[in-house]
Amino acid sequence: MTWAEFQGVVKELLPVDKDRGNIATFLTRSIKNGVLDIQTYIPFYRAGKTAQYNIAPPAGKLPLTTEGNASAGNLPSKARPVEAWVVQLDDPKVDDSSDKECNRYPLSPYPYRNRHDLVCAMPEIYGGRSHITIGKAGDFLVYPSVDDDAVIELHYDTVDASHADSDNVPYDDEVAQAVSAFVKAQVSLEVDKDAQMHGIYFNQYLTQRRKLYLSSREKQQVKYYKGVSGHFTKVCSTSTENIISNCGC
Repeated sequence: MTWAEFQGVVKELLPVDKDRGNIATFLTRSIKNGVLDIQTYIPFYRAGKTAQYNIAPPAGKLPLTTEGNASAGNLPSKARPVEAWVVQLDDPKVDDSSDKECNRYPLSPYPYRNRHDLVCAMPEIYGGRSHITIGKAGDFLVYPSVDDDAVIELHYDTVDASHADSDNVPYDDEVAQAVSAFVKAQVSLEVDKDAQMHGIYFNQYLTQRRKLYLSSREKQQVKYYKGVSGHFTKVCSTSTENIISNCGC
């Protein structure tokens, strides 16, 4: 569904308000605000993005500096970090590696109040972990510092509904139903000055938003799993080759 199609579906659910020509701009703004509110509370509907950082960045990569024993950088605007990795590359200038999807290690969160531990190479480390710490201003430190043949790969979300009409969006009919209730609440309050109807429609919106949240969780997890905890994948050697297995060898 494109952004223009989504707005059309929402307006179809506004049988009275969609034909009030004097509030067309207000309806468009309210639809956008409804989507932003849903993204704020339900990460599933946020725009997922990736950024890469390197000491000597070529085009498309963001810069890193060195502070003591740590690498330092800044998050992209409005970024809400999801995960971070250090990826070893044969040639970072062309994003080249024989196995870059596997030749990587994750960065674990570290308290920003203790950030100087990373600069001075004195962090509390368990299990050989590497760390990332992020400040309120969007600055971050990674320990240990990365070399010229590695990049920091940051996966992040943004709360953003600045779509072009032709953009494909992840919003479906369920989201349209919720956003239409949000818009009705806004029209009732700001245009009709009817606080009672605003309360009715906004409660409908909150109910729809809860349903969206539960639905999004089910879309991102396996409901039934039969196995044991600590079921790790191992590389098992045979007489002919190495195979990936859970054979416990």
